[in-house]
Amino acid sequence: MEAIKLHDLSKSYGKKYAVNHLDMAVPEGAIYGFIGQNGAGKSTTQKLICGLTPSDSGEMRLYGEASDNAAIRSRVGMLIESAGVYQSLTAQENMKLYGLAIGMDHLQEEMNRVLKLVGLSETGKKKVKQFSLGMKQRLGIAIALLGNPRLLILDEPINGLDPQGIIEFREIILKLNHELGMTIMISSHILGELSKIATHYGIIKDGQMVKEMTKEDLESTCQNYICVRMEKAKMAADCLKKEFGLQQLKLAGEEELHILDNVCSTKEINHFLFQNGYTAGEIYMHRQDLEEYFLGLMGGGANAQLV
Repeated sequence: MEAIKLHDLSKSYGKKYAVNHLDMAVPEGAIYGFIGQNGAGKSTTQKLICGLTPSDSGEMRLYGEASDNAAIRSRVGMLIESAGVYQSLTAQENMKLYGLAIGMDHLQEEMNRVLKLVGLSETGKKKVKQFSLGMKQRLGIAIALLGNPRLLILDEPINGLDPQGIIEFREIILKLNHELGMTIMISSHILGELSKIATHYGIIKDGQMVKEMTKEDLESTCQNYICVRMEKAKMAADCLKKEFGLQQLKLAGEEELHILDNVCSTKEINHFLFQNGYTAGEIYMHRQDLEEYFLGLMGGGANAQLV
């Protein structure tokens, strides 16, 4: 079952579409990495899913139910843009305010459970204004977890965090997903970190879905290649094509070759070049990652041409 299913969903402001006939499917139990450039429509999509803004048209279902189903809507936790917390209050006091606002039963027990889950159970009387940015983000997640949601939606939750804060965030997300079976949708620009936790990806551009894929799809799609950096790269390319029967050899600038054919090793190429009077400054196996794949879809990255 899909935790989130969007079909032909649109939202415009004036004459400009923020979300343009968007289709999306987030499987139950996934950690869904939502990727796009600034202005692509990520935050607007998440606000639509959370019910923070109305759509113009299209269909949205959560766990197979209409998105306006109150029972289903109550099982969605969210942290959109930044944690809306009171700086002069403690973590417990902030949690209590939100818990009372949503009419929670057994509030103290639930607060203790959630604060322990995000590593804030020992903050005592410390005011939020004294918290680090990472602690504030963890408090925002704790508030989103009140009521034990099935679906958690996070908008750029690791922006500005230091390395330790990012590690702590990653551990929390994996714990929520692996131990509690929670479905989590995360938008982020930090693609290297996202690739460490996401099981599924959705890539959006100009309010439309460019690509949805699993982690396994990404790994099989990313093109690894042998990179050779040297002078006279074009001449060397002609010789390499003849010697090894290469079909996928690209010239990336005047002094760089990319060999996508899986027919020879770096050792064999280096030996051949040396025997034929060429000297490679660098030769190594390049492994494409999420960031490079994303840049390729967006029209960026190296402008390599077949030779």
